[in-house]
Order: sequence, then structure tokens, then C-alpha cells
Amino acid sequence: MSQSFNTIVEKLYAAKSGQQKFERMQRITKPLLKELQEVSFVHIAGTNGKGSTSAFLDRLLLDHGFSVGLFTSPHLYSVTERLKYNDEQITESDFVTLYEKTYRMIAECFPNDLDNLGFFEWLTVMNFVFLTEMRPDVAILEVGIGGLRDSTNVIDPDVTIITTVGLDHQKMLGNTIDEIAMQKAGIIKSRKPVYVGRMPEDALYTVEMTAQAYNAPVYLLDREFKVKNVTDVDSGLTSFDFINAQANSHYHLTCPLIGRYQVDNLALALACFEYLMAKKHHHVLEKRLPEILMHTSWPGRFEKVSTYPVTYIDSAHNVAAVAHLMLTVTQNPAFKSKSIVLVFSALTRKNYAEMLDFLRQKYPEYPIALTSFDDSHSLTKYLVTKWLQPNNVTFYPSIKAVLSKYRETDTQLICFGSIYFISEVRLALVGPTI
Repeated sequence: MSQSFNTIVEKLYAAKSGQQKFERMQRITKPLLKELQEVSFVHIAGTNGKGSTSAFLDRLLLDHGFSVGLFTSPHLYSVTERLKYNDEQITESDFVTLYEKTYRMIAECFPNDLDNLGFFEWLTVMNFVFLTEMRPDVAILEVGIGGLRDSTNVIDPDVTIITTVGLDHQKMLGNTIDEIAMQKAGIIKSRKPVYVGRMPEDALYTVEMTAQAYNAPVYLLDREFKVKNVTDVDSGLTSFDFINAQANSHYHLTCPLIGRYQVDNLALALACFEYLMAKKHHHVLEKRLPEILMHTSWPGRFEKVSTYPVTYIDSAHNVAAVAHLMLTVTQNPAFKSKSIVLVFSALTRKNYAEMLDFLRQKYPEYPIALTSFDDSHSLTKYLVTKWLQPNNVTFYPSIKAVLSKYRETDTQLICFGSIYFISEVRLALVGPTI
């Protein structure tokens, strides 16, 4: 008898990973990957920007006639968002069927591993089973955490992308930029090109030394391919010139996602896309690129979700991402001369103290509304007492209280932090649809 979708999701969340996770993933996925040798894999790692880069690349490939599988994390509302084929997320009923098929395969072939798979491992194996059914031309896989020992790092990709390197998930990846860069660089494969975004010099050195050891060509943003004439326009979007010497290309484009940092993500996707087009002997539709890119969306990334009050949400949940967010708020013409309140919440395991200290030191003029959300590990008033100030930092019991406070005002709300928090904001203002 088939299980319900909710029952399966509960089982997945309850699953605990055993020892030797990576070796187990290699063992289980080996027969699946043999079936996928005709699929071109793109592997994307990075502290920030993985999802947006994946979305840009997905859109470019789809509109050039390729079938595409897309595996991303985390999700806003439903785990089904993580598995997509040709821009359509898997349905709940198909997810149930996929889980049961994956379960039977593991139970039959690898029974000793059945009780040792964690949540993300289950989803990764399910994704590979899904790909064997769909057989896309290209499969884009976003790393879960790190890269080197990540569950997705069992593939031999045609090309890899490392977007950024910053401090996040230090308990798992290391406490220094260099240690984290080593983990991200772990996705680099022998003689396969790696496209690299902006990062600190010590991180870049680690990435380039790793690539050199694997004879992997490195294509670096602002070296082999460049963005120039970056200009914010009144709509809040950003126009720029993209120049790629390798592909002998030069385009004037507008980035469809808000924030100058998104231009870097788009440039990485474009450079990788042009490499794939050349490898597949496929012509780039140069005149249609601006139109194609404007169809890209990535919910939860500086997304406008309400007009009364004007509200944006963004999943900035580390200091580097918050810094990019604040550059947009302070420099983009769409936000200048506006009354703005920063609305923030996070999980207690995140470096919320560093983010709040950064905001108070660098942007003390911006009022902050701190709040909780529906999670037992959400921030509480007790935890943020030291930052509360009578006029500039206030704690609200819920996002509904924040929205009620500013609904009849001209204030713009910039809500950011945990993906769980912004999904709650989005649900309250948009509803349960992506």
C-alpha cells in the first residue's frame, strides 16, 4: 500500500546519517550513475549564490532547447521544490512513487545501508533515480554543504562552478576561509573546467592550487570573463556588459534579479553556458538572450512579495550575504530616499550575533525589527536583549505583528535571515505557491 506524502516527508526528516557517509553514497549511486553517462552534469558549490546561478543556467539551457534536471536546496515550502525537470517541480504523488522506488532499490541491493541514510542523502539518491527516469540532456546539481564530502560529490561533471567562499557552517567545514575553500574546491575534477567567482585571495589560491593538481582549467570572473559598465536602473535591476574572451562574446544585458551581486552569479552561469554550448556544438541565441534571462525567477532572493506594506524577502543568513544585501539597500536607486526597516530573524545555531553586530556597526541609522518564527530554534527576545534599543532595534513576537505595525505606512520592509523565516513571511503575504 502506498504511503502518504506527509508520512514520507516525516520519515525523511527523521532519518539519521550513519558513519562513512561519502563511501556509502558512492556505493549506492554507482549503478545509477552508470545509467547516466550520457547526461552532462554541472556541479555548483559556494557559500552564497548557488541557487541563483543554478536558476540562470537552467533558464538559459531550457530556452536553447535542452532538457534539464535541477537539484537545489533548501526549499521554501515543500521538499518537492528540490527536484525539478524542465522547470517543473516533482508532484507530491510522483515524489511518493520515487521514494518507494528508491527504497526498494536500496533494500534489495544495499540492505545494510537502508537505516544509515540521512535526510539529504535520501534526497540525493532519489534525485539520481529521478534522473534515470527523465534522462535530461543536462543535470545541474547544487552542493548541500561544502563540496568535498558532500553527498552530491559522487558525479564526474562536465564542468564545475564555485560561486563564492565565506564563513558559514564552520562546525562542519572549518573555521578559516582557507579550510572552507578546500571543502568547496573538493568538487573540482580532473581536466574538467571550473568557473570561479569573486572570493578572498587566500580562498582563490586554494581553489587554483587544487585545480592545478587536477589539471583542471580555471576560468575566473574578471580575468577570463568580465562584467563591465555595471549600472543600477530605476526599476531596481542592474544592467551590465558581459565579455567572454574564451567564447569571443560581448552582450549588453539586464540582470532580472535585484542586487549587483546577482550580476556575478549571472556572469558565472553565462560563461558556463557558453562552454556547454561550444562543447555541444550548439549556437547561442544572442539576440534573444535579454528576453530569455528576464524570464528567470528565484523566489526568496530579494523578491518583492507585497505592496502594502512594500515588502522584500531575501535569504541572506551569513555576514557576507547581509553585506551584499545592505549594499543593495544603500546604493540601489529603488531604495534610496525611502523609509526602510530591516526585519531579521534566524535560527539560534546561525551566527546571528555577528550579523547583528555588523548591522549596528556599519548601518546604525537603519531601524531593525527582530522577530521569531514558527521553529523551536528561532531567535527569542531573551537571546537578542543586548541589541534592543528604545528607538532603533525592537523585538516583535511574530512577523504578523511587524506587518500590522507598518501596513498603513510608507515604510519598506526588507525581511531577511533564515530560509525558514522568509518562507513564513512569503506564506503570509503571497500564499503557498512558488
